Amino acid sequence: MELAERTGLSPRLAAKINVLGFPPMACTATEISEAGATPVVVSQLGIPESLELTIAGEPRPRRCVAVRKAQYKIRVRFQAW
Repeated sequence: MELAERTGLSPRLAAKINVLGFPPMACTATEISEAGATPVVVSQLGIPESLELTIAGEPRPRRCVAVRKAQYKIRVRFQAW
């Protein structure tokens, strides 16, 4: 059984939000599932609805669409390439 399952806590992984034409923005990915994740950011300023999320330990970025924004969190749904 993994730590998240035992404690009920979502893992937090280093991540980067990638937007074409801008430098990557560091964030922390939480609530990671097969369907999506919740990046925690310092500011949502300039983050569009469509983005790529690179999560530490994963081989490539994931294409995403923002489905909910709340203060410092952006809930994203993963999309197929």
